[in-house]
Amino acid sequence: MNLIDIIYPNPFLQSLFPQGLANELLVGKVEFDSSGHSWLTIHTKQSNHANVKKWGEYSKDYNTIAIKLSICNLKRFSVVKWFNAGYLPVEIIKNNDEGYIFRQEGEVFNIEIEAEFFSFHSCDTYLNNEG
Repeated sequence: MNLIDIIYPNPFLQSLFPQGLANELLVGKVEFDSSGHSWLTIHTKQSNHANVKKWGEYSKDYNTIAIKLSICNLKRFSVVKWFNAGYLPVEIIKNNDEGYIFRQEGEVFNIEIEAEFFSFHSCDTYLNNEG
């Protein structure tokens, strides 16, 4: 299952990535607030299919898209050695009728988020000159 399939609403994201998001993503930020809201920002180096004029040209003006998602009805969050995070494969698991599990694992890093679903919030772009 592709992450884009469990993001609601997602017409904008589907126009950017009609074949789905690349499997290797970077978990750049997870936010929580005291009122129970939570957000996940993932980064992709995948070029977008649809042109977004205000972003400019892919590979010239930007080469990374940061996608901010609201985590809807967060049920569980677990992270180990996040400082070792990198662009790694993401696994999406349907959790019966309870929602979904977002899982990413590296040699020493792992993150797992269990939620009812994820909601699109916003996108930012930047030029990443590392690696």
